[in-house]
Amino acid sequence: MGQKIRDLLLHSNIQLDKISELCFFAADRAEHVEKIIKPALSQGKIVLSDRYADSTTAYQVGGSQLPEDLVASINNIACKGLMPDLTILLDVSPEVGLKRAQIKGAADRFEKEKLDFHQRVRDNFFSIAQKEPKRVKIINTEKDSIDKVQQEIRNLINEKLGN
Repeated sequence: MGQKIRDLLLHSNIQLDKISELCFFAADRAEHVEKIIKPALSQGKIVLSDRYADSTTAYQVGGSQLPEDLVASINNIACKGLMPDLTILLDVSPEVGLKRAQIKGAADRFEKEKLDFHQRVRDNFFSIAQKEPKRVKIINTEKDSIDKVQQEIRNLINEKLGN
């Protein structure tokens, strides 16, 4: 089910209402939490995830300008109260990020949004990081090489794991 929802959200020509879009993301996340994250955690595994509740908040509150309390409530339900111990925000300016997206090929629905949408998303990510500096760590991906960014990620993870 997850891939079908992601395809609908990212690669479909269907224009979704903002609330519908939020609910689809929440449904996908709830499935992921229940079927992947919770079982792995119960087995003592470390879970790495690309995008989670902060992304929904940044895109839906920042980009789509939905009410923060609505998005927070739906995120909490979808995540079943599970939040990461560490979130790594790979920061890039909207201009550079969109140029990088063009290089990779066909743009998804979000990549087709206007520049001000992406700036609001970025600003909201920064707001989240400012509110939770112990959990959210920012790495600037514009100025550093891929190797340096990778090493910074490793360092943050090792620090969190106590290595």
